[in-house]
Amino acid sequence: MSNEEQDLTGLFELAEDTQQPPEAPELHEYKLQSPLNGITSLSLTLATKNPLWGHVLTNTAKIMAQYIQEHLIFSPNHSKNVCEVGAGAALPSLVCALMGAHFTLITDYPDTDLILNIQANITRNFSSLKPPPAVKAEGFCWGKSTESFSSMLAPRENYDLLILCDVIFNHSEHRKLLTSCKELLTNNKAGQDTGQALVFFTHHRVRKVEQDLHFFELAKEEFGFKVTKLLEVYTGPLFSDEVGDIKIRGTVHGYKMTL
Repeated sequence: MSNEEQDLTGLFELAEDTQQPPEAPELHEYKLQSPLNGITSLSLTLATKNPLWGHVLTNTAKIMAQYIQEHLIFSPNHSKNVCEVGAGAALPSLVCALMGAHFTLITDYPDTDLILNIQANITRNFSSLKPPPAVKAEGFCWGKSTESFSSMLAPRENYDLLILCDVIFNHSEHRKLLTSCKELLTNNKAGQDTGQALVFFTHHRVRKVEQDLHFFELAKEEFGFKVTKLLEVYTGPLFSDEVGDIKIRGTVHGYKMTL
């Protein structure tokens, strides 16, 4: 195991006592800024504890969902195909689906618990809607072919909006993640300026700030992205047992990347 993997695993050590029966998943309620399709809140469960953060509803996800509701437009004239990578509970992409995204693809590492939990969140929140939003959950390893994802869309369509929420902490995977982002946004037929990736994150590990931000240097220098900073919002730190400046650990950053 690499030092990076050991460091990540140290944040979320798996329970050693495997003899205990699994606990019923806890429901987390997220109140929407205003009702969408008659829905006032989303009920989310989280995956079982794991080092990929899938069991945490982060402050970053809440701020990103708020930003999407306040700044993005989904309508027949502004419909979007949305793809979230490393989705966890998938709060931002579920908000996009409710707001009227044409198609929403929600992906995370192909772990059974992670994907089943995303599907459960889709079903719990959307099954009563007639018709329900077009949403699909899929396992995906960054850097692998995205051809099957493109085939889910109509001919000559591509993904207009990518959602990256608290995923850049995995520094060894930056190039693979950026490769997938560029593939999904390339040849966008809706217009050169409409395709974008929203990248929201928090520096949960103060000693790794430079490595986090290296993601954007790679995006510009090796992949040709234009990078724009959108916001900084202090929410307080997510992990009380981490060390370092509380302001750094408690601030959500939002960026936009375009080709």
